[in-house]
Amino acid sequence: MPVSRPLEAHPLLCFNVGRRHYREVVVGEGELFCSPDAHSNDLRNWRSPLGEFDLPDFVRALPAPWNKPSLFVARVDAAMSSVPRNISPLDCPKLLLVGDTHHQGAAITRLLDYALAEPFDLVVGEYDRHHLHFFAEAGLRNVAWLPSFTLSPYELAPAANHSQPLAFFGSTGAYHPYRNAVLQQLETDGFPLFTGSGTRQQAAECYNRALISLNVSLNGDLNLRVFEVLAAGGFLITDRLSVESGLPLLFEPGKELVTFETPQELQELITGFLARPDEAMAIAQAGQARYLKQHRPQEKIRQLLSLMARGGLSHPEYDVRLDGRTRLPAERLPLLRQRIAVYELLQELHRVNPSLDVLFWPGAERVASDAVDLPRLRVSMMSSETADPGINAILEGRVGWTTDDDLGARRWNLLLCKAGDLSAPHLQALLRRRFCDGVVVTDDLDDAAGRPVAELGLEPFNHRPRAFSFRQ
Repeated sequence: MPVSRPLEAHPLLCFNVGRRHYREVVVGEGELFCSPDAHSNDLRNWRSPLGEFDLPDFVRALPAPWNKPSLFVARVDAAMSSVPRNISPLDCPKLLLVGDTHHQGAAITRLLDYALAEPFDLVVGEYDRHHLHFFAEAGLRNVAWLPSFTLSPYELAPAANHSQPLAFFGSTGAYHPYRNAVLQQLETDGFPLFTGSGTRQQAAECYNRALISLNVSLNGDLNLRVFEVLAAGGFLITDRLSVESGLPLLFEPGKELVTFETPQELQELITGFLARPDEAMAIAQAGQARYLKQHRPQEKIRQLLSLMARGGLSHPEYDVRLDGRTRLPAERLPLLRQRIAVYELLQELHRVNPSLDVLFWPGAERVASDAVDLPRLRVSMMSSETADPGINAILEGRVGWTTDDDLGARRWNLLLCKAGDLSAPHLQALLRRRFCDGVVVTDDLDDAAGRPVAELGLEPFNHRPRAFSFRQ
């Protein structure tokens, strides 16, 4: 994208929440930060409208030089609480920071629709790298990952002594059922766990004084806490995420942080490191060294400006094309939207359940390749010779393969299949035996295909995609 003046000269930022959630300089010293949370208008902060608003009208009312910005940055999340529209007339590079897409229902769909509707020069994801392949497949040309770009850390030297053995600092509300269950089990089993919440500075001080700082992601996302703990000199144990999340691309598990797969494994790790504090601190020091080298705010700004001006990535591991799903054949947009809707349902079920056993019927391999980035989803596939080799490469070593002979030996939480499969006698016989708790249909379900559903005693629990569970 051509740049005729320094991007950081006087950027215009329109974010959905206020500056208190971000660092003092997000892009450049001359930026004007706009949000609906601004209490007044001054030369640092400006109040922007709630809901959708016409960006050219808004910009015309701004003082110079931001009425002709050097760079426009919009941060929009699935709540769509403050959404600039009609961005095309702005005569400067335009950047979209994609907010959280790992919860809030049809989050990916809403953000993708917005990105397709407006001519952004660059679309950047921070925390949900594993969703960016959908944006690339939809035809957006410039999709990038800048992990934790808006990070606002408190950097502290690792402590020599620790007054708390084990701590979690952050939210534990209704959005976090898995996190709550993990923490409650630790307390029930007598682990010396401190939990708290507060400001970013208080969080950093907590991570610094604790021997072990815990992180449990909301829903398989690479969240801020990973970076904040390391910045504060803390030793981090966090839940193991998929390779598509980007976590193992940024930090080496076992050397710069430690990951767990199950609550039982977490308890074993905690017990071990409480007995080996020197080992924990060596890992903390290595983790902070990696953070200081690659993830400080100044480095993030440099990476973004370089990407905007020259289109180059300073770190090869940030390339979204490392996700093999970006190299699969693109499907037509209606089919892509169907797949995203299926994924969003699986993602929400993943959020509220500690684990799920899911069987993908032959013909649903592409949907399975989308779903393997949900770390607590246990994926099983029917052996199939028709699967795309690229899809098989993504699934290899990550799914359980089953055969007809195995189907009667176990039970799945969900079956994913096409509508036409529901009329097949073999599958109908299995469903009459209730070998699964529910069915998700991965394509359109017309009246003819829907008749077997009612006959089998299945009742709808989701409309898009069509999903059913057995009557109790």
